[in-house]
Amino acid sequence: MIPLEDNVGDVIGKAQRGLGISDSKLAEQARVSSETIRKLREGDVDEAALLNVAPILGLNGQALCELAKGEWHPKKIEGHDGLAQFNTDYHGMAVNAYLVWDPATHAAAAFDTGADSSEMVRFANRHKLDV
Repeated sequence: MIPLEDNVGDVIGKAQRGLGISDSKLAEQARVSSETIRKLREGDVDEAALLNVAPILGLNGQALCELAKGEWHPKKIEGHDGLAQFNTDYHGMAVNAYLVWDPATHAAAAFDTGADSSEMVRFANRHKLDV
């Protein structure tokens, strides 16, 4: 199972920033208190509040609730020639990193490079990838 980089508070905060919605405006539109918004961003699992907040932020309410309760995890990426995923630790948080390459030419690119590239570098060297 792949560890998630973002928790529900991160998702809410990023959606707010992307849409330019302040805590007070979100609280007003979702008909909850600013304190409730703060608690949601700290990881409080209040399903009713999450379901009110989600559509304002363009998020799926049910998925947001599942994420808040720790019920959803992405599947590990396997079996794709030309794609590798790495999980690194950064102060106790999982940080995902990816390496993609052309199997014919071995030309490669790293993205979301993680906190420690040593495993990725070893993989690239072992598979003779030109990153």
